[in-house]
This record gives sequence, C-alpha cells and structure tokens, in this order.
Amino acid sequence: AVDIMQGWIQNPKALQETLTKALCPPPTEKYSVIVDYGLSLAQMIQCGKYSWVHDNITTKWFPPTGEGEWEVGCEIVHFDRDIYSGDVVRKMKERGLKPAKIEELLAFDAAYPNFKREFPIIIALGSVTNIASGRRVPASERDGADHILILDVWCGNWPAGRCFLAVHSRRQIG
Repeated sequence: AVDIMQGWIQNPKALQETLTKALCPPPTEKYSVIVDYGLSLAQMIQCGKYSWVHDNITTKWFPPTGEGEWEVGCEIVHFDRDIYSGDVVRKMKERGLKPAKIEELLAFDAAYPNFKREFPIIIALGSVTNIASGRRVPASERDGADHILILDVWCGNWPAGRCFLAVHSRRQIG
C-alpha cells in the first residue's frame, strides 16, 4: 500500500486523471425529439432514412411501447474508457437518466439527419431483445454517406468512445 501511495505522489498528473474519471460525470450533449407512437415501427424506421436495416428490427422483436406524441429530452452519453452495458445503465440511473428505447433512437435519427458526431455509433440500451444468438440492442451507425440500423450485443464490453442515447425527460403533447 505504501508503494502505491508513493507512486501517486510521484505522478500527480496520473492521480488527477484517475480521480477526474472516477468522480466527474462523463460529458453529455442534450437534444429534444418528438416520438409519435401513432406511427408503426416501420414508419419510424422510414423517417430515419437508413440505407440498411437489420432484418430482425421488426415489431416481432421490438414492439412499440407507448401511445400518442411525446416530447422527449435526450442526452448523448459517452465514456473515455471501455464499459459494460450494465455499468452504462447504472451510471445513467445515478444521473437520473434512463437508457433510450428504439422509438427514441429512431426519433433522434429522424430529427437530426445530419447529426455530426465524433463517435459514429449511438446505442439504445433501453430496448433489449433475445434473439437466438443472445441479447441484442439497436444501434444507429453512420459511416460516410451510409446510415444503418444494426443490432449489437447487450452485454458487450463497449470500447471507449461508443455513445449511448439516454432520456432525461418525457412530456406528452397534443
């Protein structure tokens, strides 16, 4: 223990970086979207203008879960380290956030079609489905001109830089 403490004393910059990561919340960006549950999942997907959609992103695996129109306050959350899905959800909850569902991800993509981001993938951990190969979550990915809607592994260890859509508020409108 003394050796570890001496190491921190001799490297205060590393100590500062470690404490900052442990004690300060990750950076976020805030957005507002309208989720219209009057639309079918297929119509919501069509609004996102994806160049490709995974075959299993259907109402069979992702049935819409709401009614009416809702204004949803969203945040993009990302971490500067590798992180597991469960840890992302726990950190969101600590900050009063909920993981976004597929409807919110689709509304985000429709509302911000030219969204430029440092990280090309946004993951919606609030919609989890069990497909034969395991638990999967929807993710929106942009690669140049291509914009695709994929399924990724829920329990995966996300590499540093992946971002997640989180919800901080919901208000029914109309």
